[in-house]
Amino acid sequence: MVLTEDELRNKYVGKRLKLIRDMLGLSQEDMADKMMMSFTSYNQMEGGKRTMPQDRVRELLMIFPDLKNSQIIGEIFMARRMMHEFPWVTTKILIQQDFFKETMKKLQQNSRLGEDEAGCGENED
Repeated sequence: MVLTEDELRNKYVGKRLKLIRDMLGLSQEDMADKMMMSFTSYNQMEGGKRTMPQDRVRELLMIFPDLKNSQIIGEIFMARRMMHEFPWVTTKILIQQDFFKETMKKLQQNSRLGEDEAGCGENED
């Protein structure tokens, strides 16, 4: 099954919404309550089955002002704006960029592990 651009964007935004919820240590029920929406609606947004309206993103910032400078919120706004202002930039590009970031992070972590292991034997005189 091939996903449409809207479905890809919803999944991209939903993944970030889950990251925010996890970061805050809240359950889906708690998050839905704080955003004054039904559990079902929240669950569908986080699962990528429902579009997260722009006013819900702003609401999220009002409820949790510490998220204002969060990279995750920036990515949600970016994904929503890209579709309207730059239709030639597809969500697939955003997802590939996300995959690239995750891959680079893993490579950096593996590189640090290798350095730590290599460094352990050098000062054993």
